[in-house]
Amino acid sequence: MALDFPDAPTNGQVYNGFMWDSTSETWRVRGSANNVAGIASTTGSPAEVTSGGYKYYTFTGNGSITVDVSGTLDVLMVGGGGAGGAGGDPYAAGGGGAGAFLLKENVYVPVGTQTITIGAGGATQNGPGFNGGQTDFGSVLSVPGGGGGGSHVGDKSGGCHGGSGGGGRGGAGGIAVVSAWGNSGAGGSTYVGGGGGGATESGFGASAANIAGAGGDGSLQTTWATATSSGVSNYYAGGAGGGNGSSTGSAGAGGLGGGGAGGMNASGTAGTANSGGGGGGGNDNNAGAGGSGILIVRVAI
Repeated sequence: MALDFPDAPTNGQVYNGFMWDSTSETWRVRGSANNVAGIASTTGSPAEVTSGGYKYYTFTGNGSITVDVSGTLDVLMVGGGGAGGAGGDPYAAGGGGAGAFLLKENVYVPVGTQTITIGAGGATQNGPGFNGGQTDFGSVLSVPGGGGGGSHVGDKSGGCHGGSGGGGRGGAGGIAVVSAWGNSGAGGSTYVGGGGGGATESGFGASAANIAGAGGDGSLQTTWATATSSGVSNYYAGGAGGGNGSSTGSAGAGGLGGGGAGGMNASGTAGTANSGGGGGGGNDNNAGAGGSGILIVRVAI
């Protein structure tokens, strides 16, 4: 039986497994879904790869994506990680919180261009680290950067709030602004910092005298990470470890997903670029910067 296509279809209209593309004036077959978005072009040179019935566009820097057939697609996005705090000698500070993590499927995107902004990792300073930057998918989706770690600069300070909270030194850890995007950081003690929160786990506080807190783990996304060669060992958005300013004990380890390690009488290590990992806490006014974010678009083929 012949198909009776509509005589005057509108752009993006679906009929019996086909979708009308007004640009080419043709009915397109859009894979197994009736309303998969059509990608016309991109800017910013995202890495493109086809795997497992999908095409992936990986943005590690700013750019855009133009949709010529309205429909749905999947998006993984991470904000920039917060920097670790920098405590004055002999005090150390908390680790930075991871950038907010979001994986959302079947996102409807209209015809037009969506501007993509990748959140920068938070910068360090003599004091609490700066929060990471926000990652945006045009007007469709946004996630904030991670919170910076707290430090001792004349007093005990708590971690900053963010996508995931930063760890504190003496004060409490920062909180995640939306619980679905991340987790809270932990407080520290006199000479050590607490760990920053990660995408799936809160940061850890000091477990014993002069044992700094570890960062919380990020989100394990094996399919996305393997297809796009991104993430850190298939994880995204790990919290950072707190620093240790004493001569005994240990600094905090970074969480899985690019979280930096805290420094032992030294600077913490930076969060991994394009992971959203937090930067490790340090002392002597040194700390690790946060890792930049990432955004991946996935379209069924």
